[in-house]
This record gives sequence, C-alpha cells and structure tokens, in this order.
Amino acid sequence: MEASDPRLVIVHQIQLALQGKARIAGVSVAKADVADFLDANDLWTAHKLSFQCAEMQISGADLIFTDSFTVLNN
Repeated sequence: MEASDPRLVIVHQIQLALQGKARIAGVSVAKADVADFLDANDLWTAHKLSFQCAEMQISGADLIFTDSFTVLNN
C-alpha cells in the first residue's frame, strides 16, 4: 500500500507492536505540526481532518480528540 498524497507517510513495522509503540514510531517520522492516527479498524468521515484542524485554529487548542461510534455489520 502506498500513499497517493505526498504528505502522508506509511510506516511499516516488521514485528507486531503495541499501539503506543506504533504511534511513537509514526510521530518520530512526522514532519508536520499536527499528527493523527488512523488504525486498521477506524473509519473517518470525508472531512474529519479539515474539521479538526479548523477547530484547533479557532480554539487555539494544542490537542483535540473526537468521540466514536460503533458500526455493526448486521
């Protein structure tokens, strides 16, 4: 899998690691002021990042998080 957007970086890990270690690896290669994490079981809406970045600028927050909901297959 390759990122079609040059701003995205995919970090491949050979060994399975805990989420914390995987996120630390991601942040260590980040070149931007903002980092976000999309896990294999996550589904984002089309405008999630733009909404979150706008809210950070408006509020002046250093950290922002969102709520979640469960989607069932049945």
